[in-house]
Amino acid sequence: MLNIMHKIKFFILIISSMLLLNIQMKAQNVGISTNGSTPDPSAMLDINSNIGGLLIPRMSTNERNNIPSPAQSLIIYNTTTECFETYVNNTWQTIWCNCSGFNITASANPSSTCYSSVTSVLTASGATTYIWNTGGNTASITVTPHSTTTYTVTGTSATGCTGTAAVTVSVGSPVPCD
Repeated sequence: MLNIMHKIKFFILIISSMLLLNIQMKAQNVGISTNGSTPDPSAMLDINSNIGGLLIPRMSTNERNNIPSPAQSLIIYNTTTECFETYVNNTWQTIWCNCSGFNITASANPSSTCYSSVTSVLTASGATTYIWNTGGNTASITVTPHSTTTYTVTGTSATGCTGTAAVTVSVGSPVPCD
């Protein structure tokens, strides 16, 4: 009886070894699915689900900065900036950010004048960097419109969100001129 038990254990060990060897040889692409689908042959990892998604590691900027020797193309979700980021060329790059609530505003002082030689100061706010359609790249620029002109500014936040605002400086009519 003991001899039969040894033979059964040996047989199970041989079959298990063959299965493991087969799995290792076919581990060229891995599939994780809820429906038993076969992984796409072009993918090393194929995740297929209609009930859940892929959850990227979530960490603060401080935690991200403490990753020792991050690999090129490492992806994280930054909970401080609410941005998806990747590590490329030895620096963290923003892939996408939640830009809801990001708003650029622009104003002119004065916003109307009777004379085409009067300067007006255009001021934008709400972003970190600015580009005006005049070529200016600061939050405030000075313009001297010769006729009613609408100026636009594009602002970019520190997290990569962009927005645009417009401001019009009226010259002459309909401004009442004395």
